[in-house]
Amino acid sequence: MKQNGKRLLYDELTGVYSRYGMKRKMEEVCGYTRSVLLLLINIKRFAWINKTMGHHVGDEVLRSVAERLRKSTPNGIVSRQWGDEFAVLFSDMKGEKQIRDLVESLMRTLQHPFFVRNYKIALQCYIGGVIGKSSEVQDMLKDGETALLCAKEKGKNICFFCPHMREELHSKIEIAFELQQALPNHELALYYQPQVNIATGEVGGVEALVRWHHPHKGLILPGEFIPIAEETGLIIPIGKWIIYEACRQNQEWREQGSYNGKISINISPKQFMQDDFVMYVKEVLTRTKLNPSDIELEITESLYLEEEVYSKLEQLRELGMQLSIDDFGTGYASFQYLKRCPVHAVKIAPQFVMNMDKEEPNKSIISLITALAEELQLQTIAEGVETKEQLSFLESLNCAYVQGYFFSPPLPPEELINFLKS
Repeated sequence: MKQNGKRLLYDELTGVYSRYGMKRKMEEVCGYTRSVLLLLINIKRFAWINKTMGHHVGDEVLRSVAERLRKSTPNGIVSRQWGDEFAVLFSDMKGEKQIRDLVESLMRTLQHPFFVRNYKIALQCYIGGVIGKSSEVQDMLKDGETALLCAKEKGKNICFFCPHMREELHSKIEIAFELQQALPNHELALYYQPQVNIATGEVGGVEALVRWHHPHKGLILPGEFIPIAEETGLIIPIGKWIIYEACRQNQEWREQGSYNGKISINISPKQFMQDDFVMYVKEVLTRTKLNPSDIELEITESLYLEEEVYSKLEQLRELGMQLSIDDFGTGYASFQYLKRCPVHAVKIAPQFVMNMDKEEPNKSIISLITALAEELQLQTIAEGVETKEQLSFLESLNCAYVQGYFFSPPLPPEELINFLKS
């Protein structure tokens, strides 16, 4: 019986406390002190380590992280909460400076490379912190998870819990629930933003962008609900609907003689990695009778070019589809990545274009991207063009296409056709 109790208290892989063990220790510590600090630590992109180096390497990394945390925090209590998430509990906190010093020391500790089976692995982590002023252990754990989620969403190394985060979380839960009903209730719609050929001034394509016509909140932009769709897995059915609707609309316009260009569709990495992705695209093309060359699929740099990814891209290209890398310059793509990736175009991320006059490096980044694309004989499409000055700079670099509010915002189908006529 004692052995079973010990198994519950400790994590079998790493030897530190388990989630259950940490909860018990927190109940014990919070019983005699109210000044406690809980840090939840999540390893960024740990799944990639498992996938590329193997689970045996991943397991050793987790053991190494646990050991380093234990040694570097002799006054702390360390646990492995689950998967790639750890927790460290400190008691008798004396003030902000002590907390800041602890966190900075911990981050420095984790930034040193780990040497595992001939691999040199540099880890990056998200940290969610909560300062305990209550004996409610469950609330503290929940608040720590909320802070950790905030760090992930904002791309920060660390976030400390604030009460307003609870309201934001409840709002997201509400959006996720309502989003489940959006598709069956026909609340989603596609808007289309023109892509203009700089040399001729003609519209060479349009990008399909999803909008949510909420029955009570009005028009909701994708930045508010797509990240939630990604988290909940709703991006899969929503993504399928977007592909079908864009293809259906394009074929309808062609039959009407309203528009004969291509439509670009953003593809979520999660959607792209579905086993049936290529098959589904083929089915949609068959159902809508659309020519594959009339569609361009935009993938992101976060899709590492493993054999599975490369194989799917090749299958899509062999179908006759056009492929491009979206938001180029914001992710992990290298020259070799771009050289091997079977795409015909790169899209310059809007933040570089929109802020080219505010942040000097942005012009240099845009120049480098266009030069690289030209070297590899790829088209460049710049997003976020809002001023004549931005357009002139892009024109001087021989950027092929531009899109942005300087020409037109994303438009509903009927408004796009009116725009094209004018």
